[in-house]
Amino acid sequence: MKNELVLEISELLLKEINKSPINIRIEVEKVLLNYNIEKIDNGIQFKESLEAVINYYLDCKNTEGLNVSTLKNYSYCLFKMSKSINKNITDVNINDLRNYASSMNKMYKRNTVCSKLEIIKAFFTWAHSEGHTKMNIGDRLIVPRKDKNVREYLNIIDIERIRNSCETNRQRAIVEFLLSTGCRVSEISKIKKTDIKNSSVIIMGKFSKERHIFINEKSNMYLMDYLNNREIDSEYLFVGQKYPHKPLSVRAIQSEFNKIGHRANIHLTPHLLRHSFGSLLLQNGASLVTVQELLGHENATTTQIYAKTNLQLIKMEHTQHSVI
Repeated sequence: MKNELVLEISELLLKEINKSPINIRIEVEKVLLNYNIEKIDNGIQFKESLEAVINYYLDCKNTEGLNVSTLKNYSYCLFKMSKSINKNITDVNINDLRNYASSMNKMYKRNTVCSKLEIIKAFFTWAHSEGHTKMNIGDRLIVPRKDKNVREYLNIIDIERIRNSCETNRQRAIVEFLLSTGCRVSEISKIKKTDIKNSSVIIMGKFSKERHIFINEKSNMYLMDYLNNREIDSEYLFVGQKYPHKPLSVRAIQSEFNKIGHRANIHLTPHLLRHSFGSLLLQNGASLVTVQELLGHENATTTQIYAKTNLQLIKMEHTQHSVI
């Protein structure tokens, strides 16, 4: 029976060699369903490398539909931790993680350290649930509370300065599109012209979650001006000027915003326009639930940060509802 099992798995591995570890594991598990297997304790313990388990974890998260940029962030964080600790996963202990956390405190800001520790904690909790470790050391890893962020946002005068600093039809169209929709920059780079129906687009946000975004009349006017005057035949909404006119990448859009911000004397990023979109909606009376839906926030507490930012809104609400 042992020879048959070895032969069957060997043939499977030769056939599946170019596939991902998670697919290979699934196929091996199918083969093992046909066998009764009993482990012989000979005192030799197989030790998995931390890198191998991280690779399997990332494959699992990819299969679950985790956003590509989030996967890259997970990968960078976990492999940097693995390189620093340099042990097999069963040999990693809580002191290793605490020492690594201490070293990060010297390199990163508090909120960045907290975010990285959350990723590491989630990984070790998953590794334990999957049987890669006997103890869940992730449970013992304490992640400090993040400093409460106060979201920066642009006022109306800043926005007009930014509009006046746009030099091309494409720059103005992108600025107005972000101000109208509150999109993440990674979301608008994938939009096609045919995706727009009745001044609305269904986009795929974080965690493969669909949501509607809406284009107001001003944004639509500048968008049509850009599309009607560009001499480029492309299905994508925003494209590069040079052949082969690929859809604008996140980096290319950020580069355009650097130019606009430099002329406006404002440290401008696409995400700042997203913050401004959320803050100004609240300031003009939109509900938290509506803003949460439009921004695609999974957690309502994220949206509440925008409300805390708006002292003007809080003062207006106080004046309106105070009975004393």
